[in-house]
Amino acid sequence: MLQNPAVRTWLGGIEPAWTLLGQASFDALRRPPSPTAGPVRLAADLTWDELQQSAAASNALVLLCSASMGAGLQLTATGNLSRSVVAEMVDRFTWPGFDKADAFRFHKVINEPDFLPVFFLRHLAQCPSGNNLA
Repeated sequence: MLQNPAVRTWLGGIEPAWTLLGQASFDALRRPPSPTAGPVRLAADLTWDELQQSAAASNALVLLCSASMGAGLQLTATGNLSRSVVAEMVDRFTWPGFDKADAFRFHKVINEPDFLPVFFLRHLAQCPSGNNLA
């Protein structure tokens, strides 16, 4: 496909990221998502110790427990978690490679999109119907 001059002109000299994929990964992109072999899978047979070893599982539990307390988690008008909720999650989350001091070196306050662990987990935990955690 990239040998076609019209395609190369259309791309304007930019090499698409998918050209770096192996054949199996490229083929997977061309198929509908698999319910059993996707990038994120939920297992129902993990022990408590196994769950605690997963940053995603243990922090999702923190987020979901917070959401289940009281009236849920406060959202902004755009649907993101409020700054107060994000500040609480910054304090409570344990995430590999995340340094709270580094985060505040670049931001006075941290919004949900600035704290990728909570941004990722909220989207992962959000109901497919669009209902939020609140």
